Amino acid sequence: NMRDTRSILSAKLNIKPGQIKKLQDAGYKFLEDLKEASPLTLSKGVSVQEALSIIRQIKNDKLPSASLTSIIRRETYAIPTFCDGIDKLLGGKGVALGKIIEFCGIPGIGKTQMGIQLSINVQIPRSLSGPEGEAVYIEGSFIIQRVAEIANGTITRLNETVE
Repeated sequence: NMRDTRSILSAKLNIKPGQIKKLQDAGYKFLEDLKEASPLTLSKGVSVQEALSIIRQIKNDKLPSASLTSIIRRETYAIPTFCDGIDKLLGGKGVALGKIIEFCGIPGIGKTQMGIQLSINVQIPRSLSGPEGEAVYIEGSFIIQRVAEIANGTITRLNETVE
């Protein structure tokens, strides 16, 4: 079928012609392109509200009922582990916000250290590309001196990065 993209998109989606033009200008040619888009990437062509509306239509409103801010934050920020190999395994940036990650293994391999490090790293300010979040850490053998050591090490590392 030789119909142009504009008619294909407008037939399938309840969106305005101006929005279709913006999507085309942003490089979205087919409905399939939109199915793979996230609200954040799609919002480069249309407003974030329009992007969410389009994605809800495409996915038959199967998006989680989360606020716009939380969706964008989850896609933009992650909690870095400061271990390049682990960050790469987790998608490149670290532990994605809104996800549950389980670290498991034999005693002594650093699971507690990782939990403490992530609890500290989630608080890195956005000005330093961090999520600027909060953490509640529940652990049976919580040693405050170790938390202070890891926090001080993190501050030193961030200061070196800024310099």
